[in-house]
Amino acid sequence: MLGRSVAEDPPHSTPPSASGERKLTWIRESKFGVPRPHVGVVERERLLAELAAAADSPVVLISASAGYGKSILAAQWSARCQRPVVWINVDRGDNDPVVFLSYVAYALNRLAPVAQELLDELSAIAPRIDEFVLPGLAVEFSRLSPFELVLDDLYLLSHARSLAGLSFLLKEIPQGSQVMLVTRADPELALARYRASGDLVEIRAGKLALDAEEIRALVTLDGGRFSERSLELLGKRTEGWAAGIALAVQAGDDQTAGETLAEGIVGPHRHIADYWWRWSWPGRRRSSGNSCSRRRSSA
Repeated sequence: MLGRSVAEDPPHSTPPSASGERKLTWIRESKFGVPRPHVGVVERERLLAELAAAADSPVVLISASAGYGKSILAAQWSARCQRPVVWINVDRGDNDPVVFLSYVAYALNRLAPVAQELLDELSAIAPRIDEFVLPGLAVEFSRLSPFELVLDDLYLLSHARSLAGLSFLLKEIPQGSQVMLVTRADPELALARYRASGDLVEIRAGKLALDAEEIRALVTLDGGRFSERSLELLGKRTEGWAAGIALAVQAGDDQTAGETLAEGIVGPHRHIADYWWRWSWPGRRRSSGNSCSRRRSSA
């Protein structure tokens, strides 16, 4: 199981060598890192139970806007999954289909050595994607024991060739394995086909929204002191949006302030953020380092 730190810079390939090959020196281990859990993260037990029940589904889609805890849920599932997990942090560099498919190949290589011929082809100046790379990856899929492949931040993948490669690979998922797509927006893939055949499990904002029990747990972990009425208002006004709740908890430093804050939160998420800034200005509770970690963990 993987757990290295996450990096954000897109990969860069080295120039072709005199021999006509491109060495994949730009493959970064950090691209395979699972987000590390932070203090103040609520275990999403009901959603983890849903994922466990859907373990035989070949494709899982976790899709919602920022702040709903998508990556954290996927990381929590990775820690419990009975299959070996490989994780790819997608970035804009993956819009080069050779880059994207190279990372898929090297992710699989972490589970078991992939064919050297495939790695050699990916190192060529002009890899034969349709004729060699994609069929080769399909063969590697079939050779592996059941596995879990997580593609995080998939909304950054927009190039038609990279998406076509992913679409091909989704059709080749062997029985017992699963690909988890974590994204802020639905990818341009034929999801309706998987939905119609019952091969797609979807977890969207409505399910990711914190329920009353989870809101109470988050407030307790964060040291907040909200009355039951405040907690109810907080859940209603934020619609269970994890990032908004975390910000509100940090702003309210006693029960009276917490209730006033919960009553004042109205409108869409941008207004919640605006209300947070007004409350956290000098004279209000300042965020600690751990609080910053909690905010990031909800992305």
